Amino acid sequence: MDHAKTGDSFALLGSDEKPVPGKMTWLDARTFTFEPEKKLKPSTVYQAVFSTAAADADGISPEEAIALDFQSVDALAVGQTFPAADAEEIDPATTITVIFNRPVVPVAIQEEQSGLPQPLEISPATDGVGEWVNSSVYVFQPEKPLLSGSRYTVRVGAGLKDATGNPLDESYVWQFTTRAPMIANFGLKNGEQNPPETIANVLLDQAFEITFLQPMDADSVAKSVTLAVR
Repeated sequence: MDHAKTGDSFALLGSDEKPVPGKMTWLDARTFTFEPEKKLKPSTVYQAVFSTAAADADGISPEEAIALDFQSVDALAVGQTFPAADAEEIDPATTITVIFNRPVVPVAIQEEQSGLPQPLEISPATDGVGEWVNSSVYVFQPEKPLLSGSRYTVRVGAGLKDATGNPLDESYVWQFTTRAPMIANFGLKNGEQNPPETIANVLLDQAFEITFLQPMDADSVAKSVTLAVR
């Protein structure tokens, strides 16, 4: 190719149709490269164009402009969360998971996790252990069950970078509500379970059982349960 004419005919156009500044290089007589001065914008369509002013070594130009459209990679974003945003009646024993649309960390073994970013901020503050189960999925395991009947806010802060160095532009925040204490099952010990309101012929030394959906504070349950004569 005629390096001068062909180089002058080239432009990389952004979505605003303005040329992107960069460095042009010929690796050999036929191989042209262009390196933008700055990183391209994510999730953006660009067009690389050689106009009809390009020419080969014999001075022959293409009859039409040569154009190639392409789209840059998507910006880093949160793709999915568990529990989902605004979910209610969540089991306090749940884990908290965030799935990104792009790889954030290299695949690492358990012993290498400490050097990786820990992206979640949880309120109320919750002790626990977080782990990247793959390059784009982070799971937080609370040390203890979450507080019952509580509204939790989880935040992924802006500035977290993906594996190529592109940052999360805005913080991602979602909330969910845990399940309040509830009875899963009640009944007579070694007898009828979840009986109707009135049971006849109950033994005088009968014991009763109540099973909750989550671990309970034994002292507060003992104080709140009464057996009354009607």
